Amino acid sequence: MTLELLRSALNQGIHADYVLFDTWFSSPKMFQQIRDLKCHCVAMVKRSQKIYYRYQGQKMDVKEIFKRNKKRRGRSRYLLSVQVEAVVEGKILPIKLVYIRNRNKRNDYLVLASTDIDLTEDEIIQLYARRWSVEVYFKMCKQYLKLAKYQGISYDGIFAHTTLVAIGYMILAVQERESKDDRTLGELFYLLIDELSELSVSEAILQLLVLFQEAFADEYVLDEAVLNNIIEQFLEKLPSSIQKQLKQAG
Repeated sequence: MTLELLRSALNQGIHADYVLFDTWFSSPKMFQQIRDLKCHCVAMVKRSQKIYYRYQGQKMDVKEIFKRNKKRRGRSRYLLSVQVEAVVEGKILPIKLVYIRNRNKRNDYLVLASTDIDLTEDEIIQLYARRWSVEVYFKMCKQYLKLAKYQGISYDGIFAHTTLVAIGYMILAVQERESKDDRTLGELFYLLIDELSELSVSEAILQLLVLFQEAFADEYVLDEAVLNNIIEQFLEKLPSSIQKQLKQAG
C-alpha cells in the first residue's frame, strides 16, 4: 500500500527528493523499491537481528556493526557513521547508517539510514527530524479535529470525513499564520522547532575555535590565506541550507 500511495502521488505531479519514514516501514527491500521510484529514503531502521546489511564483505545487523566500530565521543551529534550495502534480489544499494544518541535513554542509541550517501551526517539527522511535522499533523487531526471519532462504516463516508478534516486543518493553519505569525499552531510549533533544531550558535563557535587551534598548533602565520582557509573549512561543516543563506548574503 505504501508503494501504491507513493506512485499515486508521483503520478499526480507531487515531487519529492526524499521519502521519510520510521522503523515500521524500514527494510532493505523497501529502500530498494523506493529507489526504483527515483526517490531517496531517510529513515530510522530496526535494530533487529533478522535484518542484515553487507558491511566489510560480511552480513551483519546494525547492532553487530555498532559493536565492531570505534564510537565518537564528546559532544558530537552522532556516535558512528558507516557505509553499508543492502542486497535485495541481486541488486546492491549503498546506504549510509548514522548512529545517534537516544535523548530519552542515555546509554541507548538510534540508527538512521539514508540511500543518499552524499548527505552529511548532520543533514541526515535534520532531514529525519522533519518527519515530526507529520506527527504534529496527526495529533491535531485526532485530538482537535475528531478524525478518529467518525462512526460510519461506508468507504465514501470515511473518505469524505477524512477529506473534510484535512481541509479543516489547512484552513486553520493558514488562518493562524495570516492572523498572528509564522508559528502556526502555538505550543505545537515550539515542540516542532525543538525537534528540528539545527546547528546551534555555540556549536558553530566551538567548531571555529577548533579550526583556529589546529592552525596555531602547526605554527602557521595567520596571514590572509590561512584565515580564508579556516573560514572555508568552517563553512563546509555547516548544514547546506545555512551555507546557501550565507552565500546569498555574501
